Amino acid sequence: MTTLNDTLNGVRLRIARGWTQRTYALDESSRPVPSTSPDAVRWCLAGALFAVCALEDGDYRQAEERLAPFVLGQSLSAWNDAPGRTQADVLGLLDAASVS
Repeated sequence: MTTLNDTLNGVRLRIARGWTQRTYALDESSRPVPSTSPDAVRWCLAGALFAVCALEDGDYRQAEERLAPFVLGQSLSAWNDAPGRTQADVLGLLDAASVS
């Protein structure tokens, strides 16, 4: 199993590569795909977390608990999908959570 910070860093790497809203993951053609698909190139926060936990043996619940104070009681998906939310916002949240 990876450490919590390894999990969050893996999520950050995916979000930095490509970010999306209102779906867990998209392929190069902007079609929804499973977040663990090798064709995925953009992820939402929850989709990236699920992918890292499924593919790299991370602990979803522990990571979700670490992120919870930063999303102010919202689900990860709701926070990610909020109008006006940006990729930079998501990366900032992950940076803040990694040093907490």
